[in-house]
Amino acid sequence: MWGPNQPAKINTLLTDPSGPIISTPSPPDGDTDGFNVAYGSVPPLPPMSQQATATAFTALQPFRVCDTRSGSSTECSGSPLGQGQSMNVQGIGVDGIPAAGGSSPPVAVIANVTAVSGTSFTYFTLYPADSPSTPNASDLNVNVQQNTPNLTIVQLAKTGTHVGAVDLYKSLGSINAIVDVAGWFQ
Repeated sequence: MWGPNQPAKINTLLTDPSGPIISTPSPPDGDTDGFNVAYGSVPPLPPMSQQATATAFTALQPFRVCDTRSGSSTECSGSPLGQGQSMNVQGIGVDGIPAAGGSSPPVAVIANVTAVSGTSFTYFTLYPADSPSTPNASDLNVNVQQNTPNLTIVQLAKTGTHVGAVDLYKSLGSINAIVDVAGWFQ
């Protein structure tokens, strides 16, 4: 993405709806650049000054905060997501993640979201629970009856009745979802 001899290449096919997570070191001036040589357009990355910042990361042994399949031991058990449905998932105050109100509360989590046996092609979007609307983006794209995971970083809600939570949105069909948390940022 930046600097001589430090390229990051992403090759995708028009028929492949899955998207990668890109992680590259930040350049000294904080600007990021991208170059698209294919069909369509790629929006520019925002300057680092406009992206969320955190001062520390705490890695955790991954643990399950949500599993919509029947019989799981999470608060989401037995609640598969229907078409156009969102589900609130608590991200703080569980299994080693501090609760809100401390001197350095969590601001984001690293989560692995897994789609399980959907009835239709669909996508998942994870976003802060205090967001006024569902973002026009996806964290995971999945085909019919596939079990597909994807690692993502999601900011936690800072205000409202669901402080420290994220919403999980699903577009089409009916599907089960699993959310495992592997760490948090403060």
